[in-house]
Amino acid sequence: MGQQQTDPRWNDLIGSRSDERLDRPVAAVALSILGGVFVIISGALIASSGIGAESIVFGPASSAFVSIGVIEAILGLVVSVFGAYLYDATERHVDIGIVIVVFSAFAFVGLGGAALGGLLGVVGGVLAIVYTPAEDRPAPSDSLPRRVCLKCGWLVGPDAKVCPRCGHDFAEI
Repeated sequence: MGQQQTDPRWNDLIGSRSDERLDRPVAAVALSILGGVFVIISGALIASSGIGAESIVFGPASSAFVSIGVIEAILGLVVSVFGAYLYDATERHVDIGIVIVVFSAFAFVGLGGAALGGLLGVVGGVLAIVYTPAEDRPAPSDSLPRRVCLKCGWLVGPDAKVCPRCGHDFAEI
């Protein structure tokens, strides 16, 4: 049984490094899209309440329901689109996060699902703003190579010239 060969075009699709596609603000993306969907649904329900038979009862107020519902649906659409855009444009995570927070905050005007969607959108936007890409994160201290002092057994940094514990000179080796 030979090892299966990978089509080189696959690397273009998923990224050359396997962790390259995993370093994304996935929670921010998911919460933003989900919040936007809740706001869209709420806006559609509010708009439909102004179109039906109730419009005869409410009169001119029914057009206000339609207007508010359409505005809510547009806000939800913007939040969802920017949430999806965040997945591909992680280098602009702060700008996109601010847009998501602002449009989600406006969605609190609606009732029910718009408030829940607005809350999810705000949380997703804040997560996008505070997201730190992998190249900006400090390397964990455990991942740095260590040296062992042959005299006392102390772990020292890779660039140490002298053991900080016993004073052993590494140049002697």
